[in-house]
Amino acid sequence: MKTPQERFEENYAAVEKPANNKDGFKIEYVYYAPWYLWDKPETELKKCKRVLLGVSVLGLACCLFAGAQRCEANTALWVGVPALLGLCAHVLELYGLIMFNCAKYRTTKMTYTDVNRLLTLALPMRIGMMVLTTAAVAYYLVCSGFSAEGIPALCGFLSSCATAIYIYRTYRALPLRTERNYTLEELEAQGRLH
Repeated sequence: MKTPQERFEENYAAVEKPANNKDGFKIEYVYYAPWYLWDKPETELKKCKRVLLGVSVLGLACCLFAGAQRCEANTALWVGVPALLGLCAHVLELYGLIMFNCAKYRTTKMTYTDVNRLLTLALPMRIGMMVLTTAAVAYYLVCSGFSAEGIPALCGFLSSCATAIYIYRTYRALPLRTERNYTLEELEAQGRLH
């Protein structure tokens, strides 16, 4: 795996820019690797990004609501462990979705790679943990004769799982394309590249 510095160096070039200092120039780093675009119209993509972040926050609220219910299932280790692991994955998912929302329409390879890695790892992990949690609560309900106190917890965990599935399917369906970056050619034509 490459270090952040190696990733930076393979995507950016140092360019001299005129400046009012003793050297008469300063170094500027310009991105020259291909541009990455989630291939939807920009306004549609912005709306999609906001919706996915909102659905993720809703999923977090459902999970916290379910975990706050006073039922015996929530005190069991076999419910708590997958629920906590699911929350950890949810934090990574939220971080990835915030990065996704902050990414420009034409984004860098580094940004795309970071967003994609976070979302394609965190979402399946959250789905898996929420499925386990929901199954554990459902098993508790069956064993306890469907006590009413466990039903809100079951619904909350199930809803959280559904939000993760929706986000995963929507994100995976977004088309992606790359676009050639002409920055180095333009700088060379201006005589700023040596």
